[in-house]
Amino acid sequence: PISDFVEVNLIGEYIKDITIYSLSGSIINKSQYNSQATLITINTQNIQNGIYLLSVNSDINSYSKKIIIQH
Repeated sequence: PISDFVEVNLIGEYIKDITIYSLSGSIINKSQYNSQATLITINTQNIQNGIYLLSVNSDINSYSKKIIIQH
């Protein structure tokens, strides 16, 4: 489980945006990036405990992963 931070690291790809969704589809957190970032750290301290969907869009692909936040 994730407590305070989640790191997204894409090797060879630039992160365009990262969105955290609730399981009901509501956007909990969305961040967009214009730099050539391959490693991003997201603060999850203000997100309630639960199961969420982490969605990452890069310049090449899109990725989704279920995450569990537990403080």
